[in-house]
Amino acid sequence: MVKILIENQITEMNKEEFKCIVNRYSSVAVDIGTGDGQFIYKRAKQNTDELYIGVDSSIDNMRMCSTKTTKKPSKGGIKNILFVVSGVEDLPDEMIAIADKITINLPWGSLRDGIVKGDEVVLHNIKKISKAKTELSICVTYSTNHEKQEIETRKLPTLSIDFIRTQLKQQYRACGINIDDAYIWNNDMLKKLDTKWAKKLAFGKKREIFYMKCVVMD
Repeated sequence: MVKILIENQITEMNKEEFKCIVNRYSSVAVDIGTGDGQFIYKRAKQNTDELYIGVDSSIDNMRMCSTKTTKKPSKGGIKNILFVVSGVEDLPDEMIAIADKITINLPWGSLRDGIVKGDEVVLHNIKKISKAKTELSICVTYSTNHEKQEIETRKLPTLSIDFIRTQLKQQYRACGINIDDAYIWNNDMLKKLDTKWAKKLAFGKKREIFYMKCVVMD
């Protein structure tokens, strides 16, 4: 069963019900670790023929945006969006092979750790919900200048383009995901994510944001 957040309530949806919704749309975009959901909400409003699915383990983060989607269109309501309550480690089987595009923006906690450490469970779950050739976009940031204690406590690797293009690329490829390239964004480029957290970081101290352009292999 897929746990869908609708306003303040969780509704469990079986495979047939979920598939029925998915099949109404030309493509499906999934945002893992969606947080407050603003990133996909704004894109869903712009692309009404696509289904957008936000995934997060925190109900509190998604509640406000989920409530907004149920209102009248004049007050921000839209139909082509779902909020799934789940961690990346246990994505529901009902989501197998549905995603045409996947985004992971500024992950934190266990999601971030799995992404930068090339954790097999995390990567296999991402692949599980992907179609062949699914586009996967990841941006992540932390550094000893800002998160020294977090890095030491969580034993995070030092981020660099070389690390991504060598060690991390091998780990991803072993799980069926190819990192086509990696770039460094600056604070100004971060603003295009158009989320509260992204804006907070963008207008804060200068930092490097690592962007990975990936594709799920056949």
